[in-house]
Amino acid sequence: SIAHPAGTKPYLPHEPMKFEATLTNNGSSRSYAELGMELQTNTAAFKVLANGESLAMAREYVLEAGENITTTITISKGPGEMLKFSPIRLFLRSSCSSDRQNPVVVTADLFNYQETEDSDANWIVFTSPCPAIRWADPFHLRPSFVINKDALDASDSQLEVSIFNEDYVNRKLSDRLTENPGWNNRLEDVVLLYRSVGSKDWLEGRTKQSNGTPAHFATSDIEDEFGYSTLLWDIKEVLDA
Repeated sequence: SIAHPAGTKPYLPHEPMKFEATLTNNGSSRSYAELGMELQTNTAAFKVLANGESLAMAREYVLEAGENITTTITISKGPGEMLKFSPIRLFLRSSCSSDRQNPVVVTADLFNYQETEDSDANWIVFTSPCPAIRWADPFHLRPSFVINKDALDASDSQLEVSIFNEDYVNRKLSDRLTENPGWNNRLEDVVLLYRSVGSKDWLEGRTKQSNGTPAHFATSDIEDEFGYSTLLWDIKEVLDA
C-alpha cells in the first residue's frame, strides 16, 4: 500500500516529494520480493528513490510470514517549468524460485493530488513558488523618500503606490488567489506593510482604489496588462515610518 504522510502539503519544485510504501507478506512463510518502478510511467524522468536507492532497478526485500516493511519513497523533479505530471506506478513482484515462471505482481500508483474524491484523475503536482514582486518606480529606485506636506494636503493624505509582478507574462496576481479554483493557486493576498522608525512591529497599510473601495494589490482588475498594480495608501494616521 502507498501513503502520502504529508497530506495536502505543497511541494515546491526543488523539494523531494515523500511517500511511504508498506510491503506486506500475508503468507505463512518467508517471502522474497522485488520493489520497482514501471519505467514507462516515469514520463518526466523523475529521480525516484526507495530509502535513498534508485528504483530504476528493482530492489529486493525479504519478508517473514506476516511481516510489514515500510519504505520511504521520494520523487525529485528535474529542470523545466512543468509542474503537473501523470502518476508513477510501482510494482511489488515475487522473486521466489517457485514463482519464477509466473511471478505474483501487485501495483500501486504514486500521486499527491486527486481532482475530485470520486475521480480517477490522479496527478503528481508540484506547487509554483509565490510570484516575485517588487516596488515599481519611484519606490524601486529609492530606498527612502520625503513627502511634501502641501502635496499631501492636496491629495487628502492619499499616497499613490505601485508594485510590479515579475511573472506577469504567465499569470496575473489575481489569477493565483486561493479563492479561485485550481490546483496551483495558493496566493492569499498582497498587502502593503510599514513600521514606524525604531519599531519592530510591521503594520498593514490601508490601501484602496481610486474610487475609495478598499483593496489589496492582488484584487481583481487592479493589475494592468504590463504587470503593474497601483493603489492609494491612506497615510493620515502614519507617523514617521
